[in-house]
Amino acid sequence: MRRDVTDSFLDHVRNGLDAMLPFGLADTVAPPLQSTFVVRLLDALPYPAALLTPRCQVIDGNQSFVSIVSRGDGIAVVGGRLCVPSTPEEQDVLSKRAAGFFRRRSRTPVTLRVSRLDQPAPYFATLSEPPAQRIGWDSPTTGLLLLTIVDPDALPAVSPRTVSDLLQITGSEAEVALALCTGRSVEEIAEERGVERRTVYNQVSSILSKTGLRNQAAIVRQVTTLCWHFGSRA
Repeated sequence: MRRDVTDSFLDHVRNGLDAMLPFGLADTVAPPLQSTFVVRLLDALPYPAALLTPRCQVIDGNQSFVSIVSRGDGIAVVGGRLCVPSTPEEQDVLSKRAAGFFRRRSRTPVTLRVSRLDQPAPYFATLSEPPAQRIGWDSPTTGLLLLTIVDPDALPAVSPRTVSDLLQITGSEAEVALALCTGRSVEEIAEERGVERRTVYNQVSSILSKTGLRNQAAIVRQVTTLCWHFGSRA
């Protein structure tokens, strides 16, 4: 059965798992179906966030998540499942990453780019484990995914100097890191800065070496976190 997003979507979600959602054996969630801790957890986050099963079924979402989904700009909820309706390739990646998250040896966060319909900058959707061993239920959060969505256009402004000081990287590397957070590719950054692609690749490699981060997605996660904590919202 199909359920599309409406103005009352958040209320439906927070009243418990929707009766229309066909949960299978792989999507078992311990009762009670709703925890006030989950609500407080998601509402405390300054960006859109939701709890998903590995099959991308939405259990809970904060108001920012509801707002971004209701706009239908790249991300939607159909039949209770999170989907990327306009880009089948990105939907396929999202589904595979969610389904395989707990089968990986290292459960480090996974960040994916989600194309938008009316903006050149993509969303950055990150899948991770909830930041607590328990969320108020009788069983651990094993099997639940925390989805956070970052809109680069809505990030609080932070100076390259701040990023440089906090990550202990050069000012030029900080500028590259901030550019990655806007959704720009290495090629686009090189063109804008008037340098060779190899130069930008070398700067990215230097950032990874100095910070211990694993890849460009990890740089994006780290710097967007700095933006939310240290950026100006004026």
